[in-house]
Amino acid sequence: MKLLTVLLLIMLLFITACSETGITSDYIITDETEESNFTNLKGWDSYTLSPALDYIADESETSKTIEVLEDRLRSLGVRKAVRFDINDDGVIEMFFNLDHREMRDIENLDELVTDITKISELTFREGELCNDVSDYEKLPVVLTGADVKEAASTYDTLDNMFIVLLELNSQGAEVFSEVTERLAKTQGIISIWLDDVLITAPRVNHQITGGSAQITGGGENGFSKEEAIALVNKINSGALPYKLEADKIN
Repeated sequence: MKLLTVLLLIMLLFITACSETGITSDYIITDETEESNFTNLKGWDSYTLSPALDYIADESETSKTIEVLEDRLRSLGVRKAVRFDINDDGVIEMFFNLDHREMRDIENLDELVTDITKISELTFREGELCNDVSDYEKLPVVLTGADVKEAASTYDTLDNMFIVLLELNSQGAEVFSEVTERLAKTQGIISIWLDDVLITAPRVNHQITGGSAQITGGGENGFSKEEAIALVNKINSGALPYKLEADKIN
């Protein structure tokens, strides 16, 4: 009886100690651990995310940037393994718990950070540049990602390729209808860009009404499944408010 009592006391002390020190199955630290201690923990990788080109971001833009990054990471299945902080200089710091189970399928963290920190601004532009794509901003903007209500990927069984479907908001639908009606008369071109990368540049054969549009990959075989999903995630999360420079903290 005394032995059983001693064992129960030991178990109770162990459980109490675990709850006080924040031991969990998923984390090295708990949510209550001070963010300033992140860089002192083994098993964490961290990055600073600074505004590029000497841009000075205000508080609302910084908060929006963190919100977009969180959305992009959630779409990749990373929710609890990442933490954000803002240092005294107003620079965003991003911390990844490498020992968390959400990180098991991440093969190259540097590539992931590079991808999620792109502005990823979707634009539909009138016309196409054949020579110098660096001048793409000279093309008149028809739609932006802000005009998209929702994006989704699907497999087109007719053309045997993955495509991205867009549902436009009321303003976007009205503008798109007017522009495609005008361009259809001359089979004009609407080029679709993600930042400065041309995705595709289809000719407009008829007016497009109803607030729907689709994007097909520019290659012979169109998008891969992964490419279509990645594009959808970037469109749905929205564009970053400013360009970022990511540096790994040693």
